[in-house]
Amino acid sequence: MFNRGKWIGFGSMFLCGMACAAAMPVPRMLEPVNNKEPVVFHPSFSWSVPSNDESSVRIQIAVDEQFAALVDADVIHSVADWYVPARRLEPGRYWWRLRVESDSGGKGDWSEVLCFSIVEPEQTFLVSPETSLDEMRKIAVKAAGSRSARIQFAKGTYRFKPGFEETVFKWVGAENIILDGGGSRFIMQEPSAQLWKTEDCRNIQIGNFSYEYDPRPHTIATVVGTDAANGTLDAEIIEGFSDALYPRTVNQMFCYALNPADNRRPHPDRPGHLYLDPEKTIKTGDKTVRYSLPHPSEFPLLKDMQAGDRIVVCYRRWPLSYVQRCSDITLFDIELSRSESPFFMGGGNTDMKFLNLTTASEGKLYPSPPGWVTGNDRHGPWIEGCFFEAISDDGPNITGNLYLVDRQESLDTVRVKTGPVWQNPRWERGDVLVFWNPTNGCPLLETQIAEVMTSDKDLRNGYQTVRVKDAINGINPGMDMGVDTHVYNVSCQNNGFVARNNRLVCGRRFGFNVKANHALIEKTHFEALASSAVYLENEPGGWEGLCSGQVVIQNNVMAECGDSTDSARRRRASGVHVNLVRNPRLAETRWQGHRDILIRRNTITDWESVGIGVDNVRNVQIEDNGFENKTKSGFLLDENVGIFVGANTQDVRVEDNCFNDKRAFEQIHRD
Repeated sequence: MFNRGKWIGFGSMFLCGMACAAAMPVPRMLEPVNNKEPVVFHPSFSWSVPSNDESSVRIQIAVDEQFAALVDADVIHSVADWYVPARRLEPGRYWWRLRVESDSGGKGDWSEVLCFSIVEPEQTFLVSPETSLDEMRKIAVKAAGSRSARIQFAKGTYRFKPGFEETVFKWVGAENIILDGGGSRFIMQEPSAQLWKTEDCRNIQIGNFSYEYDPRPHTIATVVGTDAANGTLDAEIIEGFSDALYPRTVNQMFCYALNPADNRRPHPDRPGHLYLDPEKTIKTGDKTVRYSLPHPSEFPLLKDMQAGDRIVVCYRRWPLSYVQRCSDITLFDIELSRSESPFFMGGGNTDMKFLNLTTASEGKLYPSPPGWVTGNDRHGPWIEGCFFEAISDDGPNITGNLYLVDRQESLDTVRVKTGPVWQNPRWERGDVLVFWNPTNGCPLLETQIAEVMTSDKDLRNGYQTVRVKDAINGINPGMDMGVDTHVYNVSCQNNGFVARNNRLVCGRRFGFNVKANHALIEKTHFEALASSAVYLENEPGGWEGLCSGQVVIQNNVMAECGDSTDSARRRRASGVHVNLVRNPRLAETRWQGHRDILIRRNTITDWESVGIGVDNVRNVQIEDNGFENKTKSGFLLDENVGIFVGANTQDVRVEDNCFNDKRAFEQIHRD
């Protein structure tokens, strides 16, 4: 099913890998290589090996060359080409090796043995609760000027107020820094600020603290009344931000109703969300406000809101941190609460590692932040051991940027621009670009970059200028994403994204929202999410990428997901949903953009509407999944399907799935 390679064109099928070989190949080890890099804090291990749907790679890490004393060992599906230990290894010298194993029990030969070292930073800078913000910033400068450094916080409570849209720590071009919070409590008193910003940095490790905002940066309120004709909603503030205008730029403001039976969850019979105009909020009393909807198309949805509904108003969504165009960044053991902000926003990164991050619902009453948005990562990210509860938006949103053609300078040269400039990566010669027509939903051209001519200033402002290997004919320059030509760099679309051993419960929307290649999602527990546990999509009406290829979704639990009426009406699958979002101006596309998807050995319980659904896809295998009903007596809608295979599909194989559900429904439906 799978064949290794960063990208194979839309017109090509992935070829069989080891299934066609006489013997299992030996992995070619890449990094770390025999102390090539002298400063390593939290290594990631990478290799190259052909893959298919029946093979895995076993890794062993030991403190001796004979591997008698293992410190870490794991098995990971061969669709992934790297591995990250869940916990940091202690300083010292280590050896590692690999071998390929098959699902049927076959074992290949071990690879060569390579060694590496974990080292402590050469300098340590101490921070205490008495350290001023100005002194902390000076320490950050000194750390960046060191060969390697640790910023060590004494355990305590720290309050930060760095100024409007400012940051506590800011590094550009820094490397080899550990920021260890020492188990401290960090409180941000400026809602527009970040704890850190990094750009073009390498080998940075940050964690071991809790983080919150004071005052609470979102609003908890009760609906007093609605006016569907004029698009207004009146509410009484219970807690959180209570002024009319939010004290920073808002890129998206919305509200949603909470489930009275469980405030961690959205109300199943209310709109998934209602967009609000951040400039038109009116304070009508000491604790009452009037919100205005900016889109008349949503005015009728106000009729579904009821007086007495408890709502959350989110002022989406400035993050804890920005990480742009960095490599080897590890976030570990961070607990985020009293926040609507995600851990992180950024893009263009390589080998991002998110380990043991937590967002728990405060008192099981209040929403936690969404996951995070990372776009156009060249390799990764890796997400493991994370816990999200009462998620106010999607969980981690793994995106690939859309670019629009600013101008065509010659037949083979274009200048393009993206919307979220903080996700603009450094393009490289050899990257694969896809020019895509939003009016018919199909690619115009796939080509490679021959020369990059982007200045550093343009890079920071979201531009790219490149010469490509083929003539670019028939494109439509312009900034209207509904009709003008889209450009996607699929070489930067999160190749090697891995999510393992996570837990996501009680979310307003999706669990993992993914646009990635060579991706693995496994051993993760999804529960009580209003929409799909895993959603592979594109978004031609937004900035979030094209499609996914070579994806394995296996050994996950997806319980009681997709249980909002809004989600069910859209026929979003409660477990795994794979489809192409249509452009609002495009009635339908038959393009099979997603390729080579393996969905197996997942358990889907108490599901609604559709358990697993695929459309606009080629080469899919759905096998050995279990569908169970433990608590539910009926469905939200009359028409329900266990496995839905849409009309716009090719080579979809459905085998050996088990249905243990007494409710009446169609087990497998093919359009």
